[in-house]
Amino acid sequence: MKILFITNTLSEYRLCFFENLAGKSHIDFMFTHPDMAVQIYGAKGKSDAFRSIDLTGNLFKRTKAIRNEITAGDYDRIILPPADSIIQAIEGYTAMRTAKRLNIKYYTWTEKWEAPLETQPFTKKIKNFVQRSIYKTLTRGVQKCIAYGTKSREYLLSIGVPEGKIGVSHNTTLPPEPKEQFDIRDRHGLPKDKKLVFCMARLVERKGLDVLVDAMAILNREHSDVILVIGGDGPLMEPLKMQVKRLGLGNIFMIGRISSDVKALYYRQADLSVISSRIIGGVIEGWGLVVNEALFNGSPVVATDCVGAAYDMLDGNTGIMVRQGDSAALAEGIEKMLYREDKETVTQAIKDINVKYSVDVMGDGFLKCLQG
Repeated sequence: MKILFITNTLSEYRLCFFENLAGKSHIDFMFTHPDMAVQIYGAKGKSDAFRSIDLTGNLFKRTKAIRNEITAGDYDRIILPPADSIIQAIEGYTAMRTAKRLNIKYYTWTEKWEAPLETQPFTKKIKNFVQRSIYKTLTRGVQKCIAYGTKSREYLLSIGVPEGKIGVSHNTTLPPEPKEQFDIRDRHGLPKDKKLVFCMARLVERKGLDVLVDAMAILNREHSDVILVIGGDGPLMEPLKMQVKRLGLGNIFMIGRISSDVKALYYRQADLSVISSRIIGGVIEGWGLVVNEALFNGSPVVATDCVGAAYDMLDGNTGIMVRQGDSAALAEGIEKMLYREDKETVTQAIKDINVKYSVDVMGDGFLKCLQG
Protein backbone atom coordinates (compact mmCIF):
# COMPACT_ATOMS: atom_id res chain seq x y z
CA MET A 1 0.00 0.00 0.00
CA LYS A 2 1.62 3.23 -1.19
CA ILE A 3 0.11 6.41 0.26
CA LEU A 4 0.23 10.06 -0.77
CA PHE A 5 -0.76 12.24 2.18
CA ILE A 6 -1.63 15.75 0.96
CA THR A 7 -1.98 18.43 3.63
CA ASN A 8 -1.41 22.14 3.94
CA THR A 9 1.75 22.41 6.08
CA LEU A 10 4.16 20.63 8.41
CA SER A 11 3.80 22.02 11.92
CA GLU A 12 6.16 20.95 14.69
CA TYR A 13 3.34 19.24 16.56
CA ARG A 14 2.62 16.99 13.55
CA LEU A 15 6.17 15.65 13.21
CA CYS A 16 5.70 12.78 15.65
CA PHE A 17 2.54 11.54 13.91
CA PHE A 18 3.95 11.78 10.40
CA GLU A 19 7.18 10.05 11.44
CA ASN A 20 5.12 7.31 13.09
CA LEU A 21 3.20 6.75 9.85
CA ALA A 22 6.42 6.74 7.85
CA GLY A 23 7.83 4.03 10.11
CA LYS A 24 4.82 1.80 9.50
CA SER A 25 3.97 2.38 5.84
CA HIS A 26 5.19 3.44 2.40
CA ILE A 27 4.05 7.07 2.54
CA ASP A 28 4.95 10.37 0.89
CA PHE A 29 3.78 13.78 2.12
CA MET A 30 2.84 16.73 -0.05
CA PHE A 31 2.56 20.16 1.59
CA THR A 32 0.45 22.57 -0.44
CA HIS A 33 1.22 25.64 1.69
CA PRO A 34 4.53 24.80 3.43
CA ASP A 35 5.10 28.30 4.85
CA MET A 36 1.77 28.30 6.70
CA ALA A 37 3.40 26.66 9.75
CA VAL A 38 5.71 29.62 10.22
CA GLN A 39 2.97 32.19 9.58
CA ILE A 40 0.52 30.66 12.08
CA TYR A 41 2.64 28.77 14.62
CA GLY A 42 5.96 30.56 14.32
CA ALA A 43 7.88 27.40 13.46
CA LYS A 44 8.02 24.79 10.74
CA GLY A 45 8.68 21.11 11.26
CA LYS A 46 11.53 19.30 9.54
CA SER A 47 12.28 15.60 9.21
CA ASP A 48 14.45 13.22 7.24
CA ALA A 49 12.22 10.29 8.18
CA PHE A 50 9.92 10.62 5.18
CA ARG A 51 9.80 11.92 1.62
CA SER A 52 8.09 15.28 1.37
CA ILE A 53 7.14 17.56 -1.49
CA ASP A 54 6.76 21.30 -0.83
CA LEU A 55 4.59 23.05 -3.41
CA THR A 56 5.32 26.60 -4.51
CA GLY A 57 3.90 29.09 -6.96
CA ASN A 58 0.34 30.11 -7.71
CA LEU A 59 -2.79 27.98 -7.54
CA PHE A 60 -2.43 26.83 -11.16
CA LYS A 61 1.11 25.56 -10.52
CA ARG A 62 0.09 23.82 -7.29
CA THR A 63 -2.89 22.00 -8.80
CA LYS A 64 -0.73 20.94 -11.75
CA ALA A 65 1.87 19.56 -9.34
CA ILE A 66 -0.84 17.64 -7.47
CA ARG A 67 -2.12 16.06 -10.69
CA ASN A 68 1.39 15.18 -11.86
CA GLU A 69 2.42 13.58 -8.57
CA ILE A 70 -0.72 11.44 -8.30
CA THR A 71 -0.44 10.41 -11.94
CA ALA A 72 3.25 9.50 -11.83
CA GLY A 73 3.55 8.24 -8.27
CA ASP A 74 1.93 4.81 -8.51
CA TYR A 75 -0.12 5.42 -5.35
CA ASP A 76 -2.81 3.12 -3.92
CA ARG A 77 -4.25 5.62 -1.42
CA ILE A 78 -4.62 9.42 -1.49
CA ILE A 79 -5.37 11.53 1.60
CA LEU A 80 -7.10 14.70 0.41
CA PRO A 81 -5.92 18.05 1.81
CA PRO A 82 -8.09 20.00 4.29
CA ALA A 83 -10.72 22.29 2.79
CA ASP A 84 -10.31 25.24 5.16
CA SER A 85 -10.57 27.80 2.35
CA ILE A 86 -11.78 28.03 -1.23
CA ILE A 87 -8.20 27.72 -2.49
CA GLN A 88 -7.55 24.61 -0.41
CA ALA A 89 -10.92 23.20 -1.55
CA ILE A 90 -9.84 23.61 -5.19
CA GLU A 91 -6.62 21.75 -4.37
CA GLY A 92 -8.63 19.00 -2.70
CA TYR A 93 -11.05 18.79 -5.62
CA THR A 94 -8.10 18.47 -8.02
CA ALA A 95 -6.68 15.58 -5.99
CA MET A 96 -10.10 13.91 -5.79
CA ARG A 97 -10.77 14.17 -9.54
CA THR A 98 -7.30 12.86 -10.38
CA ALA A 99 -7.68 9.93 -7.98
CA LYS A 100 -11.10 9.11 -9.44
CA ARG A 101 -9.77 9.21 -12.98
CA LEU A 102 -7.00 6.78 -12.07
CA ASN A 103 -9.27 4.60 -9.93
CA ILE A 104 -7.22 5.30 -6.78
CA LYS A 105 -8.93 5.12 -3.39
CA TYR A 106 -9.09 8.46 -1.63
CA TYR A 107 -9.81 9.55 1.94
CA THR A 108 -10.43 12.70 3.95
CA TRP A 109 -9.01 13.56 7.38
CA THR A 110 -10.69 16.32 9.37
CA GLU A 111 -11.07 18.04 12.73
CA LYS A 112 -14.05 20.06 11.45
CA TRP A 113 -17.08 20.70 13.64
CA GLU A 114 -19.22 23.75 14.28
CA ALA A 115 -20.14 25.99 17.17
CA PRO A 116 -23.81 26.02 18.21
CA LEU A 117 -25.90 27.90 15.66
CA GLU A 118 -26.91 30.62 18.12
CA THR A 119 -23.25 31.57 18.64
CA GLN A 120 -22.52 32.01 14.94
CA PRO A 121 -22.74 35.47 13.35
CA PHE A 122 -24.35 35.67 9.92
CA THR A 123 -21.02 35.66 8.06
CA LYS A 124 -19.88 32.52 9.89
CA LYS A 125 -23.17 30.79 9.10
CA ILE A 126 -22.58 31.51 5.42
CA LYS A 127 -18.98 30.25 5.64
CA ASN A 128 -20.10 27.07 7.39
CA PHE A 129 -22.79 26.53 4.76
CA VAL A 130 -20.16 26.84 2.01
CA GLN A 131 -17.78 24.49 3.85
CA ARG A 132 -20.54 21.92 4.34
CA SER A 133 -21.19 22.01 0.60
CA ILE A 134 -17.47 21.56 -0.09
CA TYR A 135 -17.16 18.65 2.34
CA LYS A 136 -20.22 16.97 0.84
CA THR A 137 -18.55 17.17 -2.59
CA LEU A 138 -15.19 15.90 -1.34
CA THR A 139 -16.74 13.01 0.60
CA ARG A 140 -18.89 11.84 -2.29
CA GLY A 141 -17.28 8.60 -3.41
CA VAL A 142 -14.70 8.71 -0.64
CA GLN A 143 -13.48 5.36 0.65
CA LYS A 144 -13.52 6.58 4.25
CA CYS A 145 -13.60 9.86 6.18
CA ILE A 146 -11.16 9.88 9.09
CA ALA A 147 -12.27 12.05 12.01
CA TYR A 148 -10.07 13.50 14.76
CA GLY A 149 -12.58 12.59 17.47
CA THR A 150 -16.19 12.62 18.67
CA LYS A 151 -17.14 16.13 17.53
CA SER A 152 -15.70 15.80 14.02
CA ARG A 153 -17.38 12.38 13.70
CA GLU A 154 -20.70 13.99 14.63
CA TYR A 155 -20.09 16.67 12.02
CA LEU A 156 -19.49 14.12 9.27
CA LEU A 157 -22.71 12.32 10.20
CA SER A 158 -24.59 15.63 10.13
CA ILE A 159 -23.57 16.32 6.51
CA GLY A 160 -24.74 12.91 5.40
CA VAL A 161 -21.62 10.75 5.43
CA PRO A 162 -22.78 7.16 6.12
CA GLU A 163 -21.67 5.84 9.50
CA GLY A 164 -19.88 2.92 7.85
CA LYS A 165 -17.67 5.34 5.93
CA ILE A 166 -16.43 7.16 9.04
CA GLY A 167 -13.33 6.09 10.95
CA VAL A 168 -11.70 7.75 13.95
CA SER A 169 -8.00 8.31 14.54
CA HIS A 170 -7.90 10.28 17.78
CA ASN A 171 -5.71 13.34 17.51
CA THR A 172 -2.59 13.59 19.60
CA THR A 173 0.97 14.87 19.70
CA LEU A 174 4.16 14.08 21.55
CA PRO A 175 5.71 17.17 23.16
CA PRO A 176 9.52 17.15 23.17
CA GLU A 177 11.48 16.27 26.26
CA PRO A 178 12.90 19.38 27.95
CA LYS A 179 16.39 20.34 26.83
CA GLU A 180 17.16 21.70 30.30
CA GLN A 181 15.86 21.21 33.83
CA PHE A 182 14.88 23.97 36.24
CA ASP A 183 12.33 24.85 38.90
CA ILE A 184 9.78 27.15 37.27
CA ARG A 185 9.00 28.79 40.62
CA ASP A 186 12.65 29.72 41.11
CA ARG A 187 13.00 30.96 37.53
CA HIS A 188 9.97 33.27 37.68
CA GLY A 189 9.97 34.19 41.37
CA LEU A 190 6.72 32.34 42.10
CA PRO A 191 5.51 31.53 45.63
CA LYS A 192 6.58 28.07 46.79
CA ASP A 193 3.64 27.45 49.12
CA LYS A 194 0.71 27.90 46.69
CA LYS A 195 -1.06 25.63 44.22
CA LEU A 196 -0.07 26.43 40.63
CA VAL A 197 -2.60 26.65 37.82
CA PHE A 198 -1.00 26.84 34.38
CA CYS A 199 -2.38 28.12 31.08
CA MET A 200 -0.42 27.87 27.83
CA ALA A 201 -2.04 30.01 25.14
CA ARG A 202 -1.64 32.71 22.55
CA LEU A 203 -2.87 35.97 24.07
CA VAL A 204 -5.75 36.45 21.63
CA GLU A 205 -9.45 36.90 22.23
CA ARG A 206 -10.65 33.41 21.41
CA LYS A 207 -8.37 31.86 24.06
CA GLY A 208 -10.70 33.31 26.72
CA LEU A 209 -7.96 34.56 29.02
CA ASP A 210 -10.08 37.48 30.20
CA VAL A 211 -12.65 34.90 31.35
CA LEU A 212 -9.87 32.98 33.11
CA VAL A 213 -8.71 36.11 34.94
CA ASP A 214 -12.29 36.74 36.09
CA ALA A 215 -12.51 33.12 37.22
CA MET A 216 -9.40 33.59 39.35
CA ALA A 217 -11.00 36.64 40.96
CA ILE A 218 -13.99 34.45 41.88
CA LEU A 219 -11.73 31.67 43.17
CA ASN A 220 -9.83 34.16 45.32
CA ARG A 221 -12.94 34.81 47.41
CA GLU A 222 -12.63 31.35 48.94
CA HIS A 223 -9.01 30.36 48.34
CA SER A 224 -5.84 32.35 48.92
CA ASP A 225 -3.45 29.51 48.16
CA VAL A 226 -3.64 29.54 44.34
CA ILE A 227 -1.56 31.26 41.68
CA LEU A 228 -2.15 31.36 37.93
CA VAL A 229 0.76 31.31 35.48
CA ILE A 230 -0.04 32.29 31.88
CA GLY A 231 2.58 31.32 29.31
CA GLY A 232 2.27 32.94 25.90
CA ASP A 233 2.48 36.15 23.95
CA GLY A 234 0.12 38.11 21.76
CA PRO A 235 -1.76 41.38 21.25
CA LEU A 236 -3.76 41.11 24.49
CA MET A 237 -0.75 41.15 26.81
CA GLU A 238 -1.26 44.74 27.97
CA PRO A 239 -5.11 44.62 28.17
CA LEU A 240 -4.85 41.47 30.30
CA LYS A 241 -2.29 43.09 32.59
CA MET A 242 -4.63 46.05 33.00
CA GLN A 243 -7.52 43.69 33.83
CA VAL A 244 -5.39 41.94 36.46
CA LYS A 245 -4.44 45.31 37.98
CA ARG A 246 -8.03 46.57 37.94
CA LEU A 247 -9.19 43.48 39.82
CA GLY A 248 -6.35 43.81 42.32
CA LEU A 249 -5.08 40.30 41.70
CA GLY A 250 -1.57 39.66 42.95
CA ASN A 251 -1.64 35.95 42.18
CA ILE A 252 -1.54 36.05 38.36
CA PHE A 253 1.83 35.90 36.60
CA MET A 254 2.14 36.52 32.86
CA ILE A 255 5.54 35.19 31.88
CA GLY A 256 5.48 35.57 28.09
CA ARG A 257 6.33 33.05 25.42
CA ILE A 258 7.65 29.67 26.54
CA SER A 259 10.01 27.78 24.24
CA SER A 260 8.79 24.40 23.03
CA ASP A 261 12.13 23.03 24.29
CA VAL A 262 11.07 23.49 27.94
CA LYS A 263 7.28 23.82 28.02
CA ALA A 264 6.91 20.26 29.32
CA LEU A 265 8.47 21.44 32.60
CA TYR A 266 5.60 23.87 33.17
CA TYR A 267 2.94 21.18 32.74
CA ARG A 268 4.86 18.78 35.00
CA GLN A 269 5.30 21.30 37.79
CA ALA A 270 1.72 22.60 37.64
CA ASP A 271 -1.07 21.27 39.84
CA LEU A 272 -3.61 21.88 37.08
CA SER A 273 -3.70 23.08 33.47
CA VAL A 274 -6.53 25.21 32.08
CA ILE A 275 -7.70 25.73 28.49
CA SER A 276 -10.17 28.60 28.67
CA SER A 277 -10.95 28.98 24.94
CA ARG A 278 -14.29 30.51 24.03
CA ILE A 279 -16.36 30.94 20.90
CA ILE A 280 -15.56 34.17 19.11
CA GLY A 281 -17.20 34.84 15.75
CA GLY A 282 -18.50 31.28 15.70
CA VAL A 283 -14.96 29.83 15.82
CA ILE A 284 -14.16 26.85 18.05
CA GLU A 285 -11.01 24.85 18.87
CA GLY A 286 -11.27 21.96 16.42
CA TRP A 287 -9.23 19.78 18.75
CA GLY A 288 -6.85 21.59 21.12
CA LEU A 289 -3.55 19.71 21.40
CA VAL A 290 -2.72 21.58 24.61
CA VAL A 291 -5.03 19.06 26.30
CA ASN A 292 -2.85 16.21 25.02
CA GLU A 293 0.35 18.00 26.04
CA ALA A 294 -0.87 18.67 29.57
CA LEU A 295 -2.12 15.12 30.17
CA PHE A 296 0.98 13.58 28.61
CA ASN A 297 3.03 15.46 31.18
CA GLY A 298 0.84 14.35 34.07
CA SER A 299 -1.25 17.48 34.58
CA PRO A 300 -5.04 17.19 34.96
CA VAL A 301 -7.03 19.63 32.82
CA VAL A 302 -10.01 21.93 32.96
CA ALA A 303 -11.15 22.90 29.45
CA THR A 304 -14.21 24.54 27.97
CA ASP A 305 -16.82 22.93 25.76
CA CYS A 306 -15.54 24.66 22.63
CA VAL A 307 -12.39 22.49 22.76
CA GLY A 308 -12.83 19.30 20.75
CA ALA A 309 -10.40 17.23 22.83
CA ALA A 310 -12.41 17.87 25.99
CA TYR A 311 -15.24 15.65 24.74
CA ASP A 312 -12.90 12.67 24.29
CA MET A 313 -10.18 13.05 26.90
CA LEU A 314 -11.74 14.61 30.00
CA ASP A 315 -13.76 12.06 31.93
CA GLY A 316 -14.09 13.70 35.34
CA ASN A 317 -10.87 12.14 36.58
CA THR A 318 -8.44 13.27 33.89
CA GLY A 319 -10.18 16.62 34.00
CA ILE A 320 -13.44 18.52 33.68
CA MET A 321 -15.19 20.19 30.75
CA VAL A 322 -17.02 23.44 31.60
CA ARG A 323 -19.23 25.88 29.73
CA GLN A 324 -17.27 28.28 27.51
CA GLY A 325 -17.30 32.00 28.23
CA ASP A 326 -18.56 31.46 31.81
CA SER A 327 -16.12 32.62 34.48
CA ALA A 328 -18.19 31.17 37.34
CA ALA A 329 -18.31 27.73 35.68
CA LEU A 330 -14.58 27.91 34.99
CA ALA A 331 -13.84 28.85 38.62
CA GLU A 332 -15.98 25.97 39.84
CA GLY A 333 -14.22 23.51 37.55
CA ILE A 334 -10.78 24.69 38.69
CA GLU A 335 -11.82 24.39 42.32
CA LYS A 336 -13.17 20.84 41.86
CA MET A 337 -10.02 19.52 40.21
CA LEU A 338 -7.52 21.49 42.27
CA TYR A 339 -8.79 20.40 45.66
CA ARG A 340 -9.55 16.75 44.97
CA GLU A 341 -8.34 14.43 47.70
CA ASP A 342 -8.16 11.26 45.58
CA LYS A 343 -4.98 12.22 43.73
CA GLU A 344 -4.15 8.57 43.03
CA THR A 345 -7.38 8.17 41.03
CA VAL A 346 -6.50 11.21 38.92
CA THR A 347 -2.93 10.01 38.36
CA GLN A 348 -4.05 6.55 37.23
CA ALA A 349 -6.75 7.98 34.94
CA ILE A 350 -4.16 10.21 33.26
CA LYS A 351 -1.83 7.24 32.74
CA ASP A 352 -4.67 5.26 31.16
CA ILE A 353 -5.77 8.05 28.82
CA ASN A 354 -2.18 8.60 27.66
CA VAL A 355 -1.98 4.97 26.57
CA LYS A 356 -5.25 5.29 24.66
CA TYR A 357 -4.18 8.55 22.97
CA SER A 358 -0.54 7.75 22.25
CA VAL A 359 1.03 8.64 18.90
CA ASP A 360 1.48 4.94 18.20
CA VAL A 361 -2.22 4.26 18.70
CA MET A 362 -3.08 7.26 16.51
CA GLY A 363 -0.84 5.94 13.74
CA ASP A 364 -2.29 2.43 13.97
CA GLY A 365 -5.83 3.81 13.95
CA PHE A 366 -5.14 5.97 10.92
CA LEU A 367 -3.64 3.13 8.90
CA LYS A 368 -6.49 0.82 9.92
CA CYS A 369 -8.91 3.28 8.33
CA LEU A 370 -6.95 2.95 5.07
CA GLN A 371 -7.29 -0.83 4.92
CA GLY A 372 -10.75 -0.70 3.38
